[in-house]
Order: sequence, then C-alpha cells, then structure tokens
Amino acid sequence: MPHIIWSLLWRLIIVLSYPTLLAMRQANAADSMNGQVATIDFVEQLAQTHPTSLIIGACMACWLLGSIIGALYPTPDDIKSVEIRPWLRLLICLTGGFAAFLWVLHDEGTLNLLTPLWVGGVAFVAPHLIQIIPTIVKARFGLGGKT
Repeated sequence: MPHIIWSLLWRLIIVLSYPTLLAMRQANAADSMNGQVATIDFVEQLAQTHPTSLIIGACMACWLLGSIIGALYPTPDDIKSVEIRPWLRLLICLTGGFAAFLWVLHDEGTLNLLTPLWVGGVAFVAPHLIQIIPTIVKARFGLGGKT
C-alpha cells in the first residue's frame, strides 16, 4: 500500500507543478503592476535572451532525473507481471524521455515550459507502464489463468 501512495504522490507533484509555476508568475506580474518593480537577476535576463536553450537544458535535467528515479523506483508487486532488470529499466527510461522530446517537437513544432515536465514524466513512467500493461491486458480481455 505505501508503494501506491508514493507513486500517486509523485504523479500528483508532476501534475500540479506547472499550474503552480504559472500562478507564481502571474502573482509576480501583479506585484510589478502594483508599483513594486521586480529586479531582473541573471537567470531572468538569461531567460529573456536564450529561452530555447534554457528549455532544452531543463528538458535534459528532467530527462536524467526522471530516468534515474524511474529506474530506481519499484513498481508495486501486486500490479506488475514482468520483472525488468535495473539497467534495462534505465535504458527504457532514457528511450521514453527522448521519444517524448521528439514527440513534442514533431507534434507542436516548438518547445514550451511544459516540455521538460512532459519529458521527465514520460521517462519516469515508461518502465512502469511496460510492467503493468500485461496485467491490464490479461484483466481486460480475460487472457491467462490468473491476474
């Protein structure tokens, strides 16, 4: 049961992080309109001059972080039907994150602030989906003796 709670907590953090960032950005914009001038620091100036480079760097950081966590995070025993070795899990994570990055470039044609979260999330979830899919197929279509 604790594994399911932790897995749900990680997914909740990933889902809620983007709206939180947007709300913080809108709050800072409202403060600057109320007369409080926000100082432009180095990161903000860098983001204004090189936005694509920073998004690609964030994609790489989230890709590696999601891959490492996804490779080390165990899938709950009651829902997995296939055991995958850790080095293969890491390879699946890296491939899934890279495929997500290419998918966003192909589908949208541009990078946005949601892209790093998408790449890291897919990298984290990829080996778990591979372990869970046989269980779902067996339960849905009634294949196999036990689920």
